Amino acid sequence: MTFLRDNLTSAEKARRQGDVVHVYESYERLAIHFMNLKDLRTGVFFYEKCLEIARISRNQDFELAALENLGNAYYGLKEYARAQENHELHVQLVKALRGAATTATAELTTVYQQVALQHETSGDFPLAIATHVKFIQCAQESQDIANVAVGQYRIGCCYNAMQQPTDALVYLKDYLVMCKNMNDVPGECQAYAALATTFEALGHKQQAMEYLKEYLITAEKIENIPAQAEACRRLGMLYSANREFNLATEMMERNFDLIKNSTKSDSSLLDQARISLGVIRAHEKFSAFVEFVTTDIEGFLQWKASRAIESKTS
Repeated sequence: MTFLRDNLTSAEKARRQGDVVHVYESYERLAIHFMNLKDLRTGVFFYEKCLEIARISRNQDFELAALENLGNAYYGLKEYARAQENHELHVQLVKALRGAATTATAELTTVYQQVALQHETSGDFPLAIATHVKFIQCAQESQDIANVAVGQYRIGCCYNAMQQPTDALVYLKDYLVMCKNMNDVPGECQAYAALATTFEALGHKQQAMEYLKEYLITAEKIENIPAQAEACRRLGMLYSANREFNLATEMMERNFDLIKNSTKSDSSLLDQARISLGVIRAHEKFSAFVEFVTTDIEGFLQWKASRAIESKTS
């Protein structure tokens, strides 16, 4: 309490004397103090005071610091819209004063990513895409190729969610190429899964299956068990739709075994896998029965007729 009282008293005294530098420094010390105590809300309050003093005194160096600190503080509070607002102003001012803004742009990139993900979570995919575009632009300015790739992937996924697979295709193919160039195997795995979704939505089942096969192979390389299980499940569903029941059963059995043997096995996923496998096996048996009947229809009719005669005589 003494620290708080002393700095507030010092700030008020300096304000009366017109010493804006001392006022700013007092508020900044208080902001840092509360940020270190993890009291981010109070820290934000004093950083807002810093920004107010910086603008009143037209001290752009102070304004730069206050905007950056406010952006980081709001980010810590997970108030990403406010973080975005302050970081955007910070980047604009840095560019106006110094030309280059690499560090400031990198911070803004991180904020855009969180804002875009919030929009995705709320189902506002057009706004998410618009924010991902800003995210990519910032990443390009920072020469952050990995984040440029991430932005391409997220936009592709948004278009898939909006049932616009043609638009998704461009971004996801670019993402796959970038992942291969960066030797990002987990990224390749994601790309194959998303591209399979895209081609399935376009009605190109064969291409979807090819991407799912690549998804499975890549998931095996990095020992990603959940991804392997998902690839097997999705392949099983497509094989079943194509009436390739032997292959469908094989994939569903692998899906079931992967989930069953996983150390992080989810009982609901295991139940779902068991049911799916049972359904596919039933389809396989029914298909075999239909094939047996239809391949020798004359023999079947004769057998049926003989059964009818036996029934009458008895």
